[in-house]
Amino acid sequence: MAEQSAETLFPQEEQTTEITELTQIRMTPEELYQLRTRLAGMRGSQKLQTILNADNPRQLVNSMPPQEFLYTIKEIGMTDSAELLELATKELVSYCLDLDLWKKDRMQHEKLNSWLKFLEAGEIPAAEKVLTALDSDLLVLYFRSLLKIHIHIEDEVEPVIDTVGDLIMTPDRNYIIEIPFPPDDPQTPMVQAAVKLFLEYGYEFIHPLFEAMRHGLDSDLEERAYQIRKGRAEELGFVDYFDAIGIYQPLRPKTAPLPPTEPQELSPLLPILVPPRGTGLFHQAMQQIVDPQTRERVLAELLFLNNKVLSADQIDLSQRKAAERSLRTVLRTLDLGLETLAGDDPKAASEILAKHHVEWAFRNGFSALARLRRKANALVRDERLTLLKEAPLSLLGSPYVELVQELRQMKPRYVSALDDPPGRGMRPFRRLQDIQRAEAALATASMLSDLFFRDFNFSHEQLVQWALSDALISPTHLEDLHHSHLFLTALAHFVLSEEFVLRPITAQEIQKFLGLIFEPQEELPHRLAPGFQTKVEELLLQRPGTLASETQHLQVFLRNVWETLVEEASYLPLDQTPEPRFLNLFLVVRPDSSVTP
Repeated sequence: MAEQSAETLFPQEEQTTEITELTQIRMTPEELYQLRTRLAGMRGSQKLQTILNADNPRQLVNSMPPQEFLYTIKEIGMTDSAELLELATKELVSYCLDLDLWKKDRMQHEKLNSWLKFLEAGEIPAAEKVLTALDSDLLVLYFRSLLKIHIHIEDEVEPVIDTVGDLIMTPDRNYIIEIPFPPDDPQTPMVQAAVKLFLEYGYEFIHPLFEAMRHGLDSDLEERAYQIRKGRAEELGFVDYFDAIGIYQPLRPKTAPLPPTEPQELSPLLPILVPPRGTGLFHQAMQQIVDPQTRERVLAELLFLNNKVLSADQIDLSQRKAAERSLRTVLRTLDLGLETLAGDDPKAASEILAKHHVEWAFRNGFSALARLRRKANALVRDERLTLLKEAPLSLLGSPYVELVQELRQMKPRYVSALDDPPGRGMRPFRRLQDIQRAEAALATASMLSDLFFRDFNFSHEQLVQWALSDALISPTHLEDLHHSHLFLTALAHFVLSEEFVLRPITAQEIQKFLGLIFEPQEELPHRLAPGFQTKVEELLLQRPGTLASETQHLQVFLRNVWETLVEEASYLPLDQTPEPRFLNLFLVVRPDSSVTP
């Protein structure tokens, strides 16, 4: 049955399509397109009634590209779409099944169950449309999981079949059909209806089907069906998953640009999926393109690109909303790629789109994000940033930890705290400036390891011992111990004894330190003593061997330290010893601890 379509197994009836078409008004291509565009904004029963009330419903249905028709029946609801399936051609339904039933190279049986609910509901024409649209190997593979076929030979001892379900003898008495499910199993009604239908088709149908079910191998059946499906899906612009994941392969330096698609290579089977309105560089560039053929080609490449991303991300191809969300993500990455290639210049970006394939700009944007991911992964491998395995990168603190965690995702988001002024939460990367700010933050985080454990010569091993000794009372949670605690603790020792050393500090020393660096105010908050910040920064920035790039990152770190210091300590009474547990600034141990301050 490998070379046979399921349609050839079913009894052939006279085609009535041409007769029906003669009784209906032929719609023009423009009328069809306008109506399909209107349908894209409708939902549920309104969409169904609009289709059925069209001048020529059959023509309208079969003018839809497969993905669009699949969206339509899914949005209306499978149980209410029987009439639409009856109007559709076998080829259109076959394409829809290709899009809906498969995940990678595996057919999802539960998805086909939903398509064959028409059997149970008595919607036989719709069910037959689905069955005939299946490739023969897929039909055999599916029903092998639902039925067991036993040979029956007259005048021989009846085989003993121990089953919880029904046993049905075929009219020719050549086969015994076993339904291996109990009567109350949810699948039983559909399987019973399928068996009834098959028996009505007679020997010429059931004999090749049942023999293939008895002798076929699931792996062979699925592989052959997959290869057929792969070819048809590519006609729709859907690249196979194992090929589509290449879209996320970062470009190597000096990779040659991808040429634009030739007009004859553009598929007519693209759905109406209008790019959302936006102000990004791609939209600005499109406004610069006046040639209608170039605009059409770019939009077609955009939809092909989105189809490839849908395949690579294993997104349910039957869900329009999922496709639209994916398209928004693709457009943001395109904006990054175009800005990488053309700067913030819509005219230059339009020339990129006119000369090259949209996918090339997309992959440039993704490659920029991939470079951030590599840098984030390098930070994770730096053991000096972690004290406990349960709290990786804990020394970095916010927003660096959140940034690294996000950048390690396949589709990273931007940490809004890096904005100026700082925002909250996460958002997609939108501009090249976002990437530059993220790169600068990663560079600052990387610099801190060298600063503390190479330049300051602090002992990471000693710090780990303190952390594991259970002697710390501040910070109260080890995952809250950051570089700022180490710096302020060492700075307090420097102010009090001119020793910039890392060792835990006492509450009394904290009081003295705060009294020296803050000027008391009648009304809170207190202010840092004039010149204190400047003097500390000068001492640090004038260290021998300090590079200009390190100076910039150090200034960022110090700015965050001063903000934290003022926020935590400027409201404390300077004439009282502070309670370290409520002051999350320094490294403090219990007075009775064996760890000696």
